[in-house]
Amino acid sequence: MPNQIIIDVRERDEYAKEYVEGSINIPLSQLQQIASLSSLLADKTILLMCQSGKRASMAKDRLSGESISCEVIAGGMSAWKAEGKPVFSVKRRVTISIFRQVQIIVGGLVALFSFLAYGVSVQFSLVAGVLGTTLCVAGIFGFCMLAEVLAKMPWNKTL
Repeated sequence: MPNQIIIDVRERDEYAKEYVEGSINIPLSQLQQIASLSSLLADKTILLMCQSGKRASMAKDRLSGESISCEVIAGGMSAWKAEGKPVFSVKRRVTISIFRQVQIIVGGLVALFSFLAYGVSVQFSLVAGVLGTTLCVAGIFGFCMLAEVLAKMPWNKTL
């Protein structure tokens, strides 16, 4: 693979658990950083990888808009491992992904405030609405402040 470069678009916590040697981690949410690597990417075949291929396909669509030619590794990391190709792992505490932590926290709060709106005061529904809106905004812009805060928590640090 001397003339190829693998860009792993999984989030940093996913990449830290396991990765392909020589790959570069640029999370989908931070893909705009790829412009700073243009000299490194010149004359290279760019291969995009994620866990299953979905985020890599989204990255390919974004990069094609920037006139950057790339290919998706079909099936992502799951297929890579199934084919017996080498994967490097870092010893970590067993944690759930930051995205799942965000979903648990926001989903739990929305459920709580929805029940409070039903049983106590309708005004609690406004909080549930704000939480849902912030989650939509995070999805649209690819930046979630809660995920950034959770990434700094001690249970999400590598050993």
